[in-house]
Amino acid sequence: MARTIRFWAAMTVLGLVVIFTIQNVAVIEVTFLLWTLKLPRAILLFLVFAAGAVCGWLFSHWHKPALPRDEP
Repeated sequence: MARTIRFWAAMTVLGLVVIFTIQNVAVIEVTFLLWTLKLPRAILLFLVFAAGAVCGWLFSHWHKPALPRDEP
Protein backbone atom coordinates (compact mmCIF):
# COMPACT_ATOMS: atom_id res chain seq x y z
CA MET A 1 0.00 0.00 0.00
CA ALA A 2 2.76 2.46 0.96
CA ARG A 3 4.68 1.62 -2.23
CA THR A 4 1.62 2.40 -4.34
CA ILE A 5 1.11 5.77 -2.64
CA ARG A 6 4.80 6.61 -3.02
CA PHE A 7 4.69 5.58 -6.69
CA TRP A 8 1.67 7.77 -7.48
CA ALA A 9 3.10 10.68 -5.50
CA ALA A 10 6.33 10.42 -7.52
CA MET A 11 4.38 10.21 -10.79
CA THR A 12 2.35 13.29 -9.83
CA VAL A 13 5.48 15.28 -9.02
CA LEU A 14 7.11 14.11 -12.25
CA GLY A 15 4.04 15.16 -14.24
CA LEU A 16 4.05 18.60 -12.59
CA VAL A 17 7.76 19.00 -13.39
CA VAL A 18 7.12 18.13 -17.05
CA ILE A 19 4.24 20.63 -17.26
CA PHE A 20 6.37 23.29 -15.54
CA THR A 21 9.24 22.70 -17.95
CA ILE A 22 7.02 22.87 -21.03
CA GLN A 23 5.49 26.15 -19.85
CA ASN A 24 8.85 27.77 -19.05
CA VAL A 25 10.94 27.23 -22.17
CA ALA A 26 11.42 30.94 -22.87
CA VAL A 27 15.09 31.87 -23.00
CA ILE A 28 16.07 34.63 -20.62
CA GLU A 29 19.30 36.54 -20.13
CA VAL A 30 20.94 36.50 -16.71
CA THR A 31 23.74 38.89 -15.78
CA PHE A 32 25.94 38.22 -12.74
CA LEU A 33 29.00 40.41 -12.15
CA LEU A 34 30.85 40.18 -15.49
CA TRP A 35 29.07 37.09 -16.85
CA THR A 36 25.99 37.02 -19.03
CA LEU A 37 24.12 33.76 -19.63
CA LYS A 38 21.19 32.94 -21.86
CA LEU A 39 19.26 29.90 -20.69
CA PRO A 40 15.69 28.63 -20.37
CA ARG A 41 13.79 29.92 -17.36
CA ALA A 42 13.05 26.36 -16.15
CA ILE A 43 16.76 25.53 -15.97
CA LEU A 44 17.49 28.74 -14.06
CA LEU A 45 14.75 27.97 -11.54
CA PHE A 46 16.00 24.40 -11.15
CA LEU A 47 19.57 25.63 -10.55
CA VAL A 48 18.39 28.14 -7.94
CA PHE A 49 16.31 25.46 -6.21
CA ALA A 50 19.23 23.00 -6.25
CA ALA A 51 21.62 25.62 -4.84
CA GLY A 52 19.15 26.38 -2.04
CA ALA A 53 18.70 22.68 -1.26
CA VAL A 54 22.47 22.15 -1.09
CA CYS A 55 22.92 25.21 1.15
CA GLY A 56 20.13 24.03 3.45
CA TRP A 57 21.61 20.54 3.63
CA LEU A 58 25.09 21.90 4.39
CA PHE A 59 23.75 24.28 7.04
CA SER A 60 21.80 21.50 8.73
CA HIS A 61 24.97 19.40 8.96
CA TRP A 62 27.16 22.24 10.25
CA HIS A 63 24.66 23.63 12.72
CA LYS A 64 23.59 20.63 14.76
CA PRO A 65 22.14 21.63 18.13
CA ALA A 66 24.06 20.48 21.17
CA LEU A 67 22.57 17.51 22.96
CA PRO A 68 21.45 18.20 26.53
CA ARG A 69 23.73 16.77 29.21
CA ASP A 70 22.47 14.55 31.95
CA GLU A 71 23.28 16.36 35.19
CA PRO A 72 23.98 14.27 38.31
